[in-house]
Amino acid sequence: MLPAQVLPRPLNPVYIECDDVRDIPTAWYGIPWNKQALIKYAAKRGWAVPFTKSDNPAYVVPGSYDIVLTWPRLTRHYYAKHGIAMRLRDVWDEPRIGKVITFYNNREMPNLTKKQRYTVFDTLEEMGYKPGEALWYLDEMETL
Repeated sequence: MLPAQVLPRPLNPVYIECDDVRDIPTAWYGIPWNKQALIKYAAKRGWAVPFTKSDNPAYVVPGSYDIVLTWPRLTRHYYAKHGIAMRLRDVWDEPRIGKVITFYNNREMPNLTKKQRYTVFDTLEEMGYKPGEALWYLDEMETL
């Protein structure tokens, strides 16, 4: 069933009746971890942190960015600008568990605005992804 381009109806709170969205398994919408796409996106916005060989800013390596420092900065700025929490999640990606950059989950869908959904699509396009490349993944904590 997952990963899939379209969220299956049994996991979509819009199509099922439930008293609480926490009653349905969590599925995340996103893309597999891609350091280069993140760095490129963050650098374009001025959110990337340059890589240095030491604590001295004079030792900046031109054109090289530190993903360890860029990731939290990117997520903080992205949330402040768009109200969307970009996260790194462990998900079921048969036959293994993998890391996925996520933008929202199925339980958050009822609260997402149309503008936020389009923002995610635009972000993915700016990162170099084509429509349909982002997928829905089952959260690693859910049982198969």
